[in-house]
Amino acid sequence: MFCSHASTDGGGWKADMKEAGNLVKALSKSSAIISHVRNAIGRLNSELKMIQSILDIAQTKLDELDSQDKPSLHERNLLKGLCDVPSPSVFATDHTVHKLIRSSHQAL
Repeated sequence: MFCSHASTDGGGWKADMKEAGNLVKALSKSSAIISHVRNAIGRLNSELKMIQSILDIAQTKLDELDSQDKPSLHERNLLKGLCDVPSPSVFATDHTVHKLIRSSHQAL
């Protein structure tokens, strides 16, 4: 891609510099998309962990709540099904967090 012009008039390097600028723009846009996806995955992971923490509460305890927001047994089963689906992003996030914790402990 770069330095592909064998021109002796100096025009080839200008085209290469323009192409390099285009590449920088494309990389910047890709980075923004990746950042957005990571944030979305992080939010999804947080939501799944919060749902799982609600599911960890015994149904009898939830039944004691005086709230219309408590999930029905059917809704609870739906949420269980959602949390039972393997999520590589949750695994990757948890793995990364544990790796960072280990690294910080080694640095101490």
